[in-house]
Amino acid sequence: MLAEKHGGVLATDDNAAYQFATRRPGLGPSRVIDTVEILRNAVGQNIITAQDAVDIAGDIAAADRWLRPVHAGQIRVDYFEPGP
Repeated sequence: MLAEKHGGVLATDDNAAYQFATRRPGLGPSRVIDTVEILRNAVGQNIITAQDAVDIAGDIAAADRWLRPVHAGQIRVDYFEPGP
């Protein structure tokens, strides 16, 4: 509700919450992100390296937390590197 009301972005790795929020008229897919998207943006802005992003994703898994299922099996350096 806060993201909708104030024009913000919602970040969540809860798949059901992600899907729900993307269908909200006041949010939509362009204003809902997950950890992988945050990491990709950080790599794209040269804040961290792609290897750092992989390591952070690994740390999340090691802490018994999860990324959204759409990213399963894809967490490697090239997954975080900016495209052409």
